[in-house]
Amino acid sequence: MVDRLVRLSVAADLRCSWEWLAPFPRLTELTFETPLPDIDVSSLRHVFSLRTLRLPAAARVVGSEMLPPAVEIIRTG
Repeated sequence: MVDRLVRLSVAADLRCSWEWLAPFPRLTELTFETPLPDIDVSSLRHVFSLRTLRLPAAARVVGSEMLPPAVEIIRTG
């Protein structure tokens, strides 16, 4: 089943590591919805298939410099 997940939307109101997404080899698009003022995306560097990351426009993004250059960050809302 892990090889079938391509897109994922996560609503989170806690700060945590996103390394648990690494085992999904086809996950190319990830959307975060959060009321938090900042979101740390540095642990997503282990999700090698990720190409598009959608984040709230108001959130401060931490760790984006650690993501591969192929990852496009799109601000939403």
